[in-house]
Amino acid sequence: MIEVIFHIGMGKTGTTSLQHVLRSSHDVLQSAGIRYLGMWQELISEKYCDYVGFQGFRQLPVDQQPAAAERLVHQLTRLASQDGIDRFLFSNEQYFENIDHLHPFFERLRQFVTVRFFLWVRPADAWLPSACAQWGILHKTNVGPVQPFVDQADRLILQYRHVVTWKRLFGDSVVIRPFIKGVDPVADFAEQLGLPLPVSQDRRQMRPDAADLILRAAFNTQFDGMVLPDVFNAAIGRYRPLTTAQGLQAKADLLLGRSSMPQVVEKHRDLLGRASEAAGFDVAGTDIARDDLPSRDELVDSLLGRAVEIIAGQARELAEMRDRISVLERRLEH
Repeated sequence: MIEVIFHIGMGKTGTTSLQHVLRSSHDVLQSAGIRYLGMWQELISEKYCDYVGFQGFRQLPVDQQPAAAERLVHQLTRLASQDGIDRFLFSNEQYFENIDHLHPFFERLRQFVTVRFFLWVRPADAWLPSACAQWGILHKTNVGPVQPFVDQADRLILQYRHVVTWKRLFGDSVVIRPFIKGVDPVADFAEQLGLPLPVSQDRRQMRPDAADLILRAAFNTQFDGMVLPDVFNAAIGRYRPLTTAQGLQAKADLLLGRSSMPQVVEKHRDLLGRASEAAGFDVAGTDIARDDLPSRDELVDSLLGRAVEIIAGQARELAEMRDRISVLERRLEH
């Protein structure tokens, strides 16, 4: 009998890393008698073949969901006959949060094939900071300004109710695993299914640092609706070269610091020795390790002072540009 396995999340529990390994492990899965069918539902309809299309699938009217399930069974039966494989795997964390609406689809599917669901659950004290950074700031999902952490957490913690719903609806067909420190979801999933999946050393979708999140929050809060990360990346991210030190102190040390002076002097010790002999004194100096950078407080004070001047000047220039654009628009109207 055909078995369909759904990895359903929850989000921020290593799902992206697992999906990456599954995509790159076709031969391993094939040899184990499993075919990974990705995140979407293009087998049901070409309309559901990507992120945008999948939103149409998860919003299918309830009365159309049984037919969609039957269409999937038909396609899986065809693939099983064609390839000799009768275990199929999907992975998409959006299933997790849409169970209240999609349960008729899964109920109908279970009438024809064996269905199992795998869910990793992260304790709230570890999950909420990651979830709030992801869906409250990096990808703003709420309407209105970016919310304070307490409001984001109060909204997102409600996702735990889906754990209860999945278990209530499908009982032992739902395998719930803990996502805690030291757990590799790829290795854990491989063990649960008896698969020789390679261990992934590549952590994907790591949380941005605090400075990046603060900048994104300041930018995203200007939009009333949802804001995808690419909007910030296109507007501001290009001003942050990946090869440049990010912190203020690190930038100062990289560009102005003296911490690398000893190694430079040591590398050219012979040259400086010859120069010292010619000059009649030690041209290498005796204080080569000295760090004469200003303190962090002095750097912050100096740069903020400059930033105030720059911001004020840019605000004036923007006001003048708006006035000129307004004049041009009035001329075009006439």
